Amino acid sequence: MTSAIEYGKSYKIPSYSIIRTKLIPDSRKEVDEYVAVDKKSWALTGCTLMSDIWSDMKHRSIINIVAYSPGGAVMMNSFEVSKEKKTGMYLRDILVSVIDDIGPENIVQFITDNASNFESSGDMLMGRYPHLYKTRCAAHGIQLLLKDIYVEIEWLQKVIDDAKLIIMFMYKHTILLSLMREHTNNRELKHPCTTRFASNFKMVESVINVEDELRMFVASSTWRGLDYTKQTMGKQVTKIIQDSEFWKQGNEDEGIFLIYKYCDHNVEHVASNFSPCERNWSAWEAGQTKKRNRLAPQMLDTFVYVSMNTMMMDKFNMLEARDIEPIDLDNLNELPDYFDHDQDEDDNVSDPTEPEDLSWLDAIEDGV
Repeated sequence: MTSAIEYGKSYKIPSYSIIRTKLIPDSRKEVDEYVAVDKKSWALTGCTLMSDIWSDMKHRSIINIVAYSPGGAVMMNSFEVSKEKKTGMYLRDILVSVIDDIGPENIVQFITDNASNFESSGDMLMGRYPHLYKTRCAAHGIQLLLKDIYVEIEWLQKVIDDAKLIIMFMYKHTILLSLMREHTNNRELKHPCTTRFASNFKMVESVINVEDELRMFVASSTWRGLDYTKQTMGKQVTKIIQDSEFWKQGNEDEGIFLIYKYCDHNVEHVASNFSPCERNWSAWEAGQTKKRNRLAPQMLDTFVYVSMNTMMMDKFNMLEARDIEPIDLDNLNELPDYFDHDQDEDDNVSDPTEPEDLSWLDAIEDGV
């Protein structure tokens, strides 16, 4: 144990000078080699241009543009557009600058989300580059579809909201969380991801999988003796867990959840190859923190470029090392007869130990 504690103690954090003059430039050399090989393949296979817009924790809007091909994915550029009106023409101009940099002849198609401004920019790009194909993001479309189903189906909405309340309550209090883990044998409940509505279904599934354990926990004297469970929110959670109708409707045999499991498996299988465009670009966000950032703007851009393309390079190398089943165009619409229900697909689900802001729950506990 002593050796484990002492391990790494002598590590010295690199200075600003070493980061700027050695670490980042050395890392860039490796990334540039990967990017050069990837770009070289574009003349033969072409590439797909993908764009995505997201907001960081400070509500700054950033557009990412990624080029994807059989050789891997490359982050071409990121643009902060917080102060700009994100009209179709503005997005078109951004995409045109990247397309001209790559070379229009090397691009086969571009994929965007289903927002109207991206749709408009896509139409204008097709007018400028007639050989390009415009494709809507299938994963984004499924997310919107599932959200529409949630809005329209009342019982489904109640199941998801009740499951969310259970999880928020369990993870709000450290003591309660520890006791829950004892009863579930350390099986965690999954928090939904705000940018992936389908994660709400995974959240419900994680609750259903520990139905017996949660029922026993709520029925125990330990639960009844906690002050938390005597408050308004605690009483609501107790009622939900003891409600047989909640478990019946949330069971995976319900048609809507069965549809989700089939859709999610196939869409996520395809979308995983395009995930670099929708990752949380934490390197950019961390680098833009004024308190921490001491890198000059140009070096900061290099840092973000290296970080993101390193992530993509590692992802590509990992996929290369695995036996990937090729896409069968003749049977593209057929669903596979097998599913790996034990496979962990948590890439798009936030860490259960780091829930979102729970301040809104205080109002419930106070009976507001």
